[in-house]
Amino acid sequence: MKSLLQSNFSPYVCQLLDSLNRLIGPIHLVGRVLRQALRNDFAVREIDLLVASSLSLCHQKLLEGGFPQVVMGKRHNSLLLPLKGDTPLKIIHISTLRHRPGHQATVEEDLLHRDITFNAMAFPWPDGKLIDPFGGQQDLQENRVRLVNGSDTLREEPLKALRFYRFIMQFAAESDPRDLELTEQTHLGRVSQERLRAEMDRFLSLPLTKKNSVALMRRFFNSPLGEQILPELATLKEVRDTNGDTRSAWEKSLDMMFAVSRPREGEKVSLLDLRWAALLHLVGKTACVIAPEDSVTPAPLLPGQMEETLRLVDTILERLHFSKRRQQRLHRLIAHLEFDDSPSDRALKRLIENDIPIEGLFRLIKAKRETQPNLVSAELERMAAECHRTLRRCQAISEAQNRLSPDDLAISGGELLDLVRQKPGAWIGQLQEWLVDQVTENPQNNRREVLEKLIREWIAQHGLPS
Repeated sequence: MKSLLQSNFSPYVCQLLDSLNRLIGPIHLVGRVLRQALRNDFAVREIDLLVASSLSLCHQKLLEGGFPQVVMGKRHNSLLLPLKGDTPLKIIHISTLRHRPGHQATVEEDLLHRDITFNAMAFPWPDGKLIDPFGGQQDLQENRVRLVNGSDTLREEPLKALRFYRFIMQFAAESDPRDLELTEQTHLGRVSQERLRAEMDRFLSLPLTKKNSVALMRRFFNSPLGEQILPELATLKEVRDTNGDTRSAWEKSLDMMFAVSRPREGEKVSLLDLRWAALLHLVGKTACVIAPEDSVTPAPLLPGQMEETLRLVDTILERLHFSKRRQQRLHRLIAHLEFDDSPSDRALKRLIENDIPIEGLFRLIKAKRETQPNLVSAELERMAAECHRTLRRCQAISEAQNRLSPDDLAISGGELLDLVRQKPGAWIGQLQEWLVDQVTENPQNNRREVLEKLIREWIAQHGLPS
């Protein structure tokens, strides 16, 4: 293990761990960093450490040892050591040993309280012997997910049932059948809604590109475990349209969620929130809708269905403690899902003015239409091309509306004339447009002292106006 870890972590990480081992040691690597290292992945962004010392003593020694940035973590038994600079490593989590009443606080006792066998390993830094009481290394090698202690693990912390499911999907791994059955029957009553939402966010942030991950996600939402989190979604299993589409509203929601395309960098809404919107967009659908059997157009909404959907969506988002900003974003996306998929520029501008994340909206509309049954390849290609054109128009309109004007500059036209001391002319418009470009590229440039410096640079390049 010495050659594996010490020779493959970066010198910065090794030196940092050596320093921490001297200050608060002995330290043990646990969790994700150890799991990655055993898979020969040493590009870590965060490190979990286990220590035997008390948190108060660790905190004091770290402050005295030159780590003033150390703070108490949200968990009662943890410290956080955030790191600055260009290094990929951004934070170190430091936890103390957990133990059962009447049991000695040891590393092995702490590992008993962890969720998955390959998370229940510890490595004594710098060159100790791997501590692996539950066969986690072999499970990691064989890509198998098992609970550390079966039903006792879930009884101690029911949220571990969701983590078990997530690890199977994340690694496209095999699961222990008995453990999977136990997780699906776990009662989540003791888990806060906020923690459930945080874990669901991790679920829906997974790539979901492999068939077994998709199948497992469907199984999750169809299980008693998933139904506890979103009972409103479960009620859609018996709701079907009579337009030739044999899928239930529940199946349509999942199909649309899997079909949503990943946003480009710079778009206002994440793939995570697009998946939430797709998942919840039919929760108000309570009756059948009649449409021609050969229609590929989404069936129209019943009167009041959108109002009921939005009411339920707001209730769900509030219950799961979504932030107010995310609640508003998801509400607006779902409220506009029946929008024309080939809108006019005027309609797009109106959406932007109403703060609708339009690129995300049309990704949802595209996913909804493309998951209709019996579509031929030509129709799918047409829809994809139309969506691509609409997204390009959205981008162009957004850029045009977000572009600054000379009036937005921190220096007015009159002040600019006084500064340059020249007569007005075409040059002033050219200079203002150039200044707008500089401020658009870096909003910090929109300060008078910076603009004056930029004006002098422009004059140096172009000469004084005649």
